Amino acid sequence: MSLIKKILFVSNQAAINDQTALQQALLAARAFNAELSCLVINPLTGKHGQAIHDNLQQCLASSAEALALPAPAVSITLLDDKHPALATIRHLLQHRHDLVIKAADMDEQRHGFQSMDMKLLRKCPAPLWLCRPGKTQALKIAVAIDPQYEDKAGEQLSIDLLQLALQL
Repeated sequence: MSLIKKILFVSNQAAINDQTALQQALLAARAFNAELSCLVINPLTGKHGQAIHDNLQQCLASSAEALALPAPAVSITLLDDKHPALATIRHLLQHRHDLVIKAADMDEQRHGFQSMDMKLLRKCPAPLWLCRPGKTQALKIAVAIDPQYEDKAGEQLSIDLLQLALQL
């Protein structure tokens, strides 16, 4: 039985230009037989909300078509928030998502992670799947665990995360 029932795809871009992360979210939703939701956090959502929503719908349809999947039924939420990482965590907790998938924000040299990604890595209460743009080769998965358990719950969480990584 899968631990993943609800997946949240997060974007903080005005235009969803990374098909790779969206395709991985669609594939994960199919593999886990999970519900997929999309959250777009951008200061422009108030002014251009309908255009952003329509663009994401179009990207979802083209990604599903590229993967030979049926058109997905996905709920899309647009938020205008100055603190996108905290808004993501609030949304995650309110809607009880089990996995967060997000395209990694990259700098010009394509090294490291940007501010929002680092905040999510530190504070996100659910597993976080960061996708590097354009990476379609073999999937490399890293799992951060605490090897010094203070209690049985911590040990079980580490085991669950490792098993989830093996499933992916």
